Amino acid sequence: MVNSNCITGIDTTNFTQELLLCVCSGIGLAVADRLLTVDSGITVCLGCRNEARAKAARAQLLEQHPTSRVDILLVDVSKLASVHAAAQELRAR
Repeated sequence: MVNSNCITGIDTTNFTQELLLCVCSGIGLAVADRLLTVDSGITVCLGCRNEARAKAARAQLLEQHPTSRVDILLVDVSKLASVHAAAQELRAR
């Protein structure tokens, strides 16, 4: 039996929020779109280092999924201090 929440290998049954890194374009943005298509009840958090590109990606996703919740978390994964700060911010949300 196939789980109705599991479409093309994405199972969101036990998740309420997904954190995706590097999602301003390409595969990351496509994964975010797919997650929102599969389960509009989850919150997708876009982890990006460029705020302008993150806002553009968020706008694009909300255009296709207007009732979904899409957050932005600014993080530069090449800088450990940025990763720690982002983790603290995410925990506080």
